[in-house]
Amino acid sequence: MMGQKMGPSLRCRGVTIILVQILVCLLLVYALIIGGGNLLVDGCKKIGFYNYCLHNATTEDCRCITQFEDLYGTTSPHGLTLSLILTYSSLVIVVMGLLALVLAQCHNDDVLWKYNLSLNLSSLVGLFFGITTHLFLTWDQFVLSHVTPYYLALLLAVCGLSLQSYLVSRYIRLNSFTDDLSFLMA
Repeated sequence: MMGQKMGPSLRCRGVTIILVQILVCLLLVYALIIGGGNLLVDGCKKIGFYNYCLHNATTEDCRCITQFEDLYGTTSPHGLTLSLILTYSSLVIVVMGLLALVLAQCHNDDVLWKYNLSLNLSSLVGLFFGITTHLFLTWDQFVLSHVTPYYLALLLAVCGLSLQSYLVSRYIRLNSFTDDLSFLMA
């Protein structure tokens, strides 16, 4: 309901939710933009969303593949493209959710809170399936001891989005309960 007064407890919860959304956004920027999407680095070997460098044991050099079409025989280039799109679109959706969340908090608009929840859930699904698809397609090259902090930041972003979705859904329920109580009191 628009224009309704909000109690200090709900206002603090809203600010906490915004801070969690900012943290998730920063984790995604760190992993996908600053880290370039590199998930695994071991000397010459690099596996990420944009690069796929493997060590060639016969010539003792690195073979880096920059075009997904060159991956035929190694892994599915279409699957890697799908994982890239799912993962990076999640960053865009999280930023859109942050803007909706700030507007929802400023105007106390239930519709924007629900819109933010749908954006968070779609971002969570996209990020989860993007990471899972990429991991599944590159599993034979993956060594867990060489995982980068960027990959861990992506996993933390998935956990943060799960927490964020839970917090927003609880906030929506509490806010509607408060609106019902204020309606009964009037």
